[in-house]
Amino acid sequence: LYNLFGKKSTELTGYPNISIFHDFKYHPKQIITGGFDWIYEHMGQFFWTSPDGTRVLRNNTVGNRDIWIEDLTRGVSTRVTNSAENFGAVWSPVAQWIAFARGAPIRNIFRRSLSAGAIDERLTSSKNWQEPDAISPDQTKLVYTEIDPVSSVDIWVLDLPRPGSASASAVLPPARPFL
Repeated sequence: LYNLFGKKSTELTGYPNISIFHDFKYHPKQIITGGFDWIYEHMGQFFWTSPDGTRVLRNNTVGNRDIWIEDLTRGVSTRVTNSAENFGAVWSPVAQWIAFARGAPIRNIFRRSLSAGAIDERLTSSKNWQEPDAISPDQTKLVYTEIDPVSSVDIWVLDLPRPGSASASAVLPPARPFL
């Protein structure tokens, strides 16, 4: 499956793909283990499969860094975001919305419904780089990574507001460090 995604990503972007299993090492003597159903490129997550396996979230790596959905059953591409510097999207458990990071070099986390006419909802505000990692099965919590210059890479948990209730002018819910 990863080789198929890698081949498709090369076709779409012109960038070569690197398998974390076959090709990728930080150092020639280092071995990387683990891996999930996502693929990274140098600016963040590149692919993330939907819970039912029929769609893939991907980052456009040419021009604006936007998030697209590839419908694998219909062969259709749909642009989800339409602004620069969107990265690392993750599906909600029922694939009705996504969480993603926006900004460079500082990234904060946003949510967007996949319904027509939806708008982006800001979920976090920080001076540090952030990227979503997972959404709880009941869709009430978001786990994300924050890179802090003092404490390094931290894992945070955010209690999510109801979809549609967050806005740029609203008071953002407090997150708490997990690790």
